[in-house]
Amino acid sequence: MGMSSTILMQKYLFEMHRHNYKSRPLPLVTYYIVDIKKVFEYQFAGQWKPYADYLSECIIKLEKSKCDFVSIAAVTPHIVYDSLCEKAKIPLLNIFANTAHEFEKKKIDSVLLLATSFTAKAGLFERNIKKSVKKVILPNKKDQEFLDSLIYRSLAVGEKKESYKNEISRLIGKYDCDGVVLGCTDLPLVFSQKDTSIPVIDTLRCHASATLRYSYRSE
Repeated sequence: MGMSSTILMQKYLFEMHRHNYKSRPLPLVTYYIVDIKKVFEYQFAGQWKPYADYLSECIIKLEKSKCDFVSIAAVTPHIVYDSLCEKAKIPLLNIFANTAHEFEKKKIDSVLLLATSFTAKAGLFERNIKKSVKKVILPNKKDQEFLDSLIYRSLAVGEKKESYKNEISRLIGKYDCDGVVLGCTDLPLVFSQKDTSIPVIDTLRCHASATLRYSYRSE
C-alpha cells in the first residue's frame, strides 16, 4: 500500500512479463492508491470494521473502473480478507495462496516471519501456510518493535537507508531457521535474496507473479 512498494510491484510485473510473457500484450493495470494515513490510524486503533469498510469502498471504485479482479498488494489487509470478499463483486487474490507454494519449492521446514506486529499477532501465516511449512518463528518483542518502526516510520513513507539491510541481516542471524519470509510488502525495498545465504520468500514478488498469471487467465 505504500507508494514505494507500489512502484516495486509495477517493476516486478514488467520484469516478469518480459521474461515469461513477452509474446503477449502487457495487461492493463489500474492502481487505486489508498489513504495510507487513514489505513494506519485504523490499524493502530484496532478498528477493523471501519478498516474493512474503507478498503471495500476502494474495491468498489475498482469495480466501477471495470477491473476483472483485485490484487491487494499488502499483507496486513488480509486480516479482513473474508469481509472484503463478502462485499466484493469481483475476485480478490489472496497473497498467502500465492506464497505457499514457494515454501514447498524451496523445501523450508522452519521460517522466520518478518512482518508487522498486526500480521504476526493475527497468525495469518501460521493459518495459511501450515501445510507448506512445519514451523513459523516470530521475532522477540524487541525485534518486532524494530520491524514495526522500520515499516511504519520509514519504508511506508519512502525512507530507505543502506543501514536497514545490515540491521535486518543481524536480526535474522539471531534465529535458527531454514528460511525467511518477507511478510510485509515494504521489506523487499531494502532486503532481498542477494543479501543472505538462506532462502528468502518475497511475498510481493510471489503476489506479482500470481497477479500476472491471473490477468491472462481472466482474458
